Amino acid sequence: MTDPTAPGPTDATRRALLWGGAWSVPAIVAMAATPLASASATSLAFDRSSYGATGCQTVSSVTVRATDGTGPAAGVTVSVTLPSGYVFSTGATTFSGSTDGSGVVSLPGIVTPARGGGVSLTAVTTGATATSLLQVASKPGTGYTARLAQITATFPTVPAEATSVGAGYYLAPNGRLFFGDTQVATGVTAAAGWFYFDGSAAQQYVDYTLTAGGAGRLSNGNVSSLVSWPSVPATAVPVCQDYFLSTNGDLYYQNSRIAGGIASAVGLFSTWTGNNDFFGTYVRSGGGVGRLSGATATAMSWAAIPATARPVGVDYFLAGNGDLFYQNTVVATGVTSARAYFTWKGGGYTTLVDYVLRSGGARQAERGSAPSTSWDAVPAGSVAVGTSYFLSPRGDLFSAGSVVASSVTSARGWLSYGASGIQTEGAFVVPSSC
Repeated sequence: MTDPTAPGPTDATRRALLWGGAWSVPAIVAMAATPLASASATSLAFDRSSYGATGCQTVSSVTVRATDGTGPAAGVTVSVTLPSGYVFSTGATTFSGSTDGSGVVSLPGIVTPARGGGVSLTAVTTGATATSLLQVASKPGTGYTARLAQITATFPTVPAEATSVGAGYYLAPNGRLFFGDTQVATGVTAAAGWFYFDGSAAQQYVDYTLTAGGAGRLSNGNVSSLVSWPSVPATAVPVCQDYFLSTNGDLYYQNSRIAGGIASAVGLFSTWTGNNDFFGTYVRSGGGVGRLSGATATAMSWAAIPATARPVGVDYFLAGNGDLFYQNTVVATGVTSARAYFTWKGGGYTTLVDYVLRSGGARQAERGSAPSTSWDAVPAGSVAVGTSYFLSPRGDLFSAGSVVASSVTSARGWLSYGASGIQTEGAFVVPSSC
């Protein structure tokens, strides 16, 4: 297994959807004290209304003041218990101390975890409390790309909470979209990356939607390559290869609405059909499935596929009961996750599907046939993220049956084309540790 944290060469959150400067935003602590009815009763208050911190930093000089009806209250015992993941600089998670002559007690430094967030702090004494919201921005994580089980690149400024969306793109929760270490867009709500080869040049594309509405596509992270489609609504998400599905069931191809009443859809770009086809499949809300080819949606007579199924790529559909369909035929049962894709084999294109069994283990099959490859080491509950990559519940990323990395929160695989022909690649995120 390759350790992604070691130096050297190197697309559903861990566990995840799709869907960064969050770590650089000053953290704040909002303070609210609980007053008592009696003017002479003791009350507590934190010394400041805000504190700044980034993951792994120590919040210092935090004090709590006790007062009564006449002024500062000395000798008051104040206790604070920290939430899980936070510790005092003493190594303890609880603190108790008495106020001095000025009514003040100083807390030890609060050591924050790498993965930040909002937590409640409570200072307590007899008859009074003071509560605070402590928000800590996450320390940056690291994005990685891999070819099979070999890490090929690292991107240390990818935000710790970013999601790998495919083809080397990463989306942070605050809407910043990265290509490797480079920010390429902001205000993004959802994104899906994909690979394209026209016979002479490789392109790593990403489709994305914006909070303000509209959609865009970039190539190789180059902002000058931006293509914009303003008709795509803000409620839509990219389902890959220039298709966008809105929450009301409208399906868009680039800037045009091409169908309505769609429950789920997935797009795939086939560079091996001879026509560089934009291709996809969908399931209608009331039942019925179809294919997408460019701006055309065509219903297919595959009546056996239930309305609860969802497309997982190139004529494969996964039903809620674990039945995996290829067109109108069940080809596997007890399946919990699957992802299908085009590839090149024997001088022509074909389709492959990777899937995980409820009982554990993963399989790969070609174009509706029985499984041709088994990877029994892949644990139950893992997610097929594309092109023989699987992400386990504990964060182990498998390439086929081998672990590539651990502590992975999101991953996505794709097929690329290079000097050695078709290549299996993946991208994933590992949060930082202190």
